[in-house]
Amino acid sequence: MIIQRPHFSTERWGFLFMWRRRVDKDMEKCPVCNSPTLTTVCECGYDFKEKEVVGKNKVIEFYKSVKTTKDWLKQVKLVKNIHQVQQKKHGVSYSGKSGGWKLEKTAKLLSEQISIISDIIDLADAIDLYPDLKLSQCKNRSHALRRWKEFKAAGILYLFYKKFDSEKDLQEYLETQWDDTPLGEKWVIKESLLNTGDVGQIDILAHHRDEDRWLIIELKKDTSPDKTVGQLQRYMGWVKENLAEKDEKIEGIIISGFPPDKNVKYALSINPDIEQKIYYLKNGAMKFIKEQFLEGLLDIMKLPLGQQMERLKEIRLRKENNKCV
Repeated sequence: MIIQRPHFSTERWGFLFMWRRRVDKDMEKCPVCNSPTLTTVCECGYDFKEKEVVGKNKVIEFYKSVKTTKDWLKQVKLVKNIHQVQQKKHGVSYSGKSGGWKLEKTAKLLSEQISIISDIIDLADAIDLYPDLKLSQCKNRSHALRRWKEFKAAGILYLFYKKFDSEKDLQEYLETQWDDTPLGEKWVIKESLLNTGDVGQIDILAHHRDEDRWLIIELKKDTSPDKTVGQLQRYMGWVKENLAEKDEKIEGIIISGFPPDKNVKYALSINPDIEQKIYYLKNGAMKFIKEQFLEGLLDIMKLPLGQQMERLKEIRLRKENNKCV
């Protein structure tokens, strides 16, 4: 049986088109989920008449549905919108002031942990304030949060002293580009990811090209905790007992990202055979921050973000002037 499609005249199609445009115009977009709707209460629980989220069951179900999509950016924007809408309706809560809408209320409204809500809203603000960080391009919320916390720790310097995305990338770079690094001139890699058994896995084991010296390298993509010193000492003891000759010297290096942990500095002050090198990426190549500039960079971190850029320019200008002398 042949089913014929209904025939509409040009005038009829024109009428339907104009009706559609009028409906779209009349549909108000929800300030919470940004969806157009003709109903009083949106599917996300926002009430257009009351100008707030009133349907707790609705908003919880909508929040859960967004979480299941794995679209972390949509989840972040949703939570921020909910919090802002409720603050606009009930007022902002300040320390020492009663009333207003608090983070705790948003967490309760969504049946979520307050620590998670706090991180999400903090991250949402960071995405808007610091587009250069490219937080929205991170693969998930955990990755974006980690990058944001690194930025808060290092300040504006985070944008200049970039790091590898993972320790695996750092490891592969050193293995493949070793001769082009500052370490390649004096040291040669003997083995990577050496499984020692009881004491753990050595990231890189190297030997001096001309002298009787062993070098154990522990890699940390980000800031290295002080427990890394003890970890490295175990590896050095294992090499001394199992690989080194009687008179060979055992040394260790911690390669980690900026900023350095001050506790590591104290731990290394009584371990002369271990040093720390802070790396950064410049045009795809790994460099080490020179010791004479490191203290100045750490002083910059203590300044407000607005002053950090000016101080950084001063240091770089001084560095360029020294090259010209």
